[in-house]
Amino acid sequence: MDVYRPEPDTVITSSMETTKNEVETREFVEETAPEHLPLPDSIAHLSEASLRQLEKKLVKRLNIFLLPVVALLFLLNILDR
Repeated sequence: MDVYRPEPDTVITSSMETTKNEVETREFVEETAPEHLPLPDSIAHLSEASLRQLEKKLVKRLNIFLLPVVALLFLLNILDR
């Protein structure tokens, strides 16, 4: 996935002052895929099966917490109309 990362020393001027020649090209940086990121020390020793099981537990917990909140917000949105 390409993500635009501006240079830290880039100066933004008003659109009236910039010309076509002054506009810099955007540089796209390739992001690291999640499976290539290092694991925290607390779970680095776990096997693939244990990591999958832990991920399923996490997703279930998030769903139990977030879905009722989202459903309530949706209901309130409908009632507000």
